[in-house]
Amino acid sequence: MIKNMKYAVLIVSLFLLACNSHRESNKTINPVPNRVGYLSPNNIKINGRLKFEDSYKNALTYFGKPDSIIKPNYNEISNSYQDKEFKYCYYNGLKFEKYRDTLILRGIKFNSSKVYLTCNNMIFNSSTSLTEINTKMPGVILDTLGGTDMDKYIVVTANTSKAEVNGNDKWILTFDYKSEKLIEIDYWIDD
Repeated sequence: MIKNMKYAVLIVSLFLLACNSHRESNKTINPVPNRVGYLSPNNIKINGRLKFEDSYKNALTYFGKPDSIIKPNYNEISNSYQDKEFKYCYYNGLKFEKYRDTLILRGIKFNSSKVYLTCNNMIFNSSTSLTEINTKMPGVILDTLGGTDMDKYIVVTANTSKAEVNGNDKWILTFDYKSEKLIEIDYWIDD
């Protein structure tokens, strides 16, 4: 039994060493000290037109008919923007929570060059790099999140407002590890 315990300790030690050396080889984000920026939902525009919270009617005008509208399984959802029933509404890489005539942006996948976000004169699209965000909006990127695909993606967080510094809501930005180009942005609400 002690022999098996030695093997278990050895295996765990090697695993932790491998994880640590992998972590050290990953790209790291250096937040700007004492300068906290944020990406306010009030300043977000989708394709320069649709606001973070806007009407379904406006989305129909700008984007046409959605790709799909799906009622989620509420048992699988831990939180939503408003505490009432909604449906997911999808448009070419965009994901909204739909409350009757109100849409709330929950995510955007930059799989199309036609889809972009603007915030404070910054354009977020598939050619936006992590370096560009750090240069044009210093202090916006807060932390790097770890995960199992750290060799494929760089995942970082950004605050949604000054009031939310270290608060609940965050933007989650995912970049390609090699190119450091933006892949997607999600609006994350803490439980």
